Amino acid sequence: MSASKRKRFVGLTQPVLAPPGFGYHPRMQVYFRTLRHMERRIIPCTLSDMGRLVHGKMTPLSDFYDARHPSVYVIPANKHLWVIDEWGDTIGFMNTRLWFSSSNFYLDRENGWLFPALDTDVFWRQGWLSQLGYLVPPPPEHLPDERIAFACPPFGHTRWLHAYICAMLAEVILARAGFSEEERRPIVIAIAYHDCATVAGSDSVKRIDPKNLDEERNFAWVLKRAGLAQRWKVEYGFNLVHASSWVRNRGMFGLLLDIIDKMSYVSLDCYNAGYQREGVIRDHGMTYPLFMDVWEDIRFTPDKKRFAFLDADRLYTFLLARAYEHKQLLLNPYARTFDFDLTQAIGKYYWQGKITKENLLTWNAEQLLARVEPLLPHFHGGLFEPYQYDFKRFSTAYEARNFCRNNRRLRIHHIDHLRGFNPCLEWPVFVDSDIHGKIVPLRQLLSQTKIQFMQRLVDSTKGHCVYWIKNPEQ
Repeated sequence: MSASKRKRFVGLTQPVLAPPGFGYHPRMQVYFRTLRHMERRIIPCTLSDMGRLVHGKMTPLSDFYDARHPSVYVIPANKHLWVIDEWGDTIGFMNTRLWFSSSNFYLDRENGWLFPALDTDVFWRQGWLSQLGYLVPPPPEHLPDERIAFACPPFGHTRWLHAYICAMLAEVILARAGFSEEERRPIVIAIAYHDCATVAGSDSVKRIDPKNLDEERNFAWVLKRAGLAQRWKVEYGFNLVHASSWVRNRGMFGLLLDIIDKMSYVSLDCYNAGYQREGVIRDHGMTYPLFMDVWEDIRFTPDKKRFAFLDADRLYTFLLARAYEHKQLLLNPYARTFDFDLTQAIGKYYWQGKITKENLLTWNAEQLLARVEPLLPHFHGGLFEPYQYDFKRFSTAYEARNFCRNNRRLRIHHIDHLRGFNPCLEWPVFVDSDIHGKIVPLRQLLSQTKIQFMQRLVDSTKGHCVYWIKNPEQ
């Protein structure tokens, strides 16, 4: 068996990981390179020099207090800081990174209104749901035929972290726009909980019954069942009808939710995918290391009835990162190979009534897999192996079906209809960065070259992919 055909397992492979500091502020990337040189003694240094470099500058958390949003601290990401709280303890992992930006965030758990609103079983359940479900990274470009097996979902970031970042972004953006705490509470809660009705198994399971298992349709059911809608109505002025409308992206706050949602997942997904694999995601992150600073460009008009972005070019750079994410990962046929196995295995139980909609909306991923693992066809000893599939993309459903009819000897598994993605070129932008001026769709401020390039990326992700199981000798 040739080297390119040997099976390699996660943890034993030697992927070409991103350079030191990928996803961090450019100044921090310099720090990582310097630290590596000092560890190798390329740069002469004393132990005290090394200590200061590793730990960073001791800085009180209070230095970043902002009375407009006292629950959320925005910490500059352009310096290596050792941030300590009022008791002298480091804030450590609670210093939440917004990758590819100049800002980190810290949510005060002892003071303020926001953390108590997030401290519910419904919100914590999302910590057991993988943000990317069972998508797998495409094979390394330098070893396209490498056989790689995965022992667990290869992307470890969760819906909880995604929602946590959404909550903090929403609180800061609205507070800085002049919304009072009373005004922003119900909006921030809706944004924070917009994914709370994600089914166990995420999109892999949702596709079993897309309408019935849709998180937007089930948002109100989950909050009512947990008793949160009524409790929040009293505590925070929460209106379930309004919140359900925003979760469906209706109205001004629905658009804001949609934008913050995309910002959070693009930051997380592009970091995790770009760290593991070469390709357009990593290249874009290296070329534009601060494309997520676009969140700071959201401004409301003085009457707070409309909002838009200040910088069309920076918004386009962000949307380009999202487009590359769809091309290399979300709508990459290889990345979706195992996804449908989970759909089939759980679908058997679901349509037989052995797993109910309520189960999927209340269980976490571990509970679900414990129930259905014996049915997963490629979970050999807890491993799934996407290289066992092959696929071919067609422009139309007719071509895909015709291929299946003419190749009956193949063990056809399924056809996946890839519908492309919305490039979001209609998002609002202030003309001349003037919040008192005209607001137009981003499309009107872009050159035809940029618009056409984005459209080519959209078109390149569309198609009908036929998957079949390879013969053992392949």
